[in-house]
Amino acid sequence: MVRRLGSVGRSRALRHEPPANNAEDFDRDGLSIPSRSATALRTSYAYNTDGTLQKTTDPKGIVALTEYDAMGRTTRTISNWVDGTAGGSSSDEDQVVAYGYTDGLQTSITADLPSPETDQVTTCTFGTTKGGSAGDSKIATGHLLRKVQYPDSSDATNDIVAFAYNAQRQQTWKRDQALSGSPSDYNIIETDYDDAGREIHRRVSQKRSITDGAVRRISTTYEALGRRELVTQYDDAIVGSPTSWWTKSSTCTTAGAT
Repeated sequence: MVRRLGSVGRSRALRHEPPANNAEDFDRDGLSIPSRSATALRTSYAYNTDGTLQKTTDPKGIVALTEYDAMGRTTRTISNWVDGTAGGSSSDEDQVVAYGYTDGLQTSITADLPSPETDQVTTCTFGTTKGGSAGDSKIATGHLLRKVQYPDSSDATNDIVAFAYNAQRQQTWKRDQALSGSPSDYNIIETDYDDAGREIHRRVSQKRSITDGAVRRISTTYEALGRRELVTQYDDAIVGSPTSWWTKSSTCTTAGAT
């Protein structure tokens, strides 16, 4: 493998070659970037003036392009770039994904589909409100992820993935997308922590009708030094409840110094 560097030390081209039959000294002088071929698998890189990666060209000559805003955040990625217009003359040309931001947070991911198809948008909503009910966060923030709405979502209330957090900003509650036509048929995963902030229980407190319920809780204990000691799987989500038919434990061991 031969790597060529640009003037500031960034990779400009990477070439993979089969080894020579006879050993010989490597002479860097006069080394040039070869044309792509079956025996010189060349990957090349191009950069913007601010040092961000602009373009990658793989050994087959397929180009991946990345665009940025003034803050250096990715705004568009284009796989199999030809002219930047989604679809082009072939369905696999110019596969465009756009990224949107609000108040410094990434709030949308858009798959730009060829006209007349409808673009597929994933929307992220940030900001939590402090509350005392199930599914409420214990802290009010403007930056924690509250919900994600995917392109196939039928509504913005039930067909979403929602999150809640404790006062330490750890995720304690997650609700996934409801089944179509059944707004209350979704999984809820709750996570409990000890006073040291370590996860001790992850529980499926509500289960979808089609979800396998063999494992409803994963509990973890720790040794005196704080290392994970025992991980146990239960078929009951309630901590302290006896299992009805299935339990599996795994002991974690740490090798001692020699």
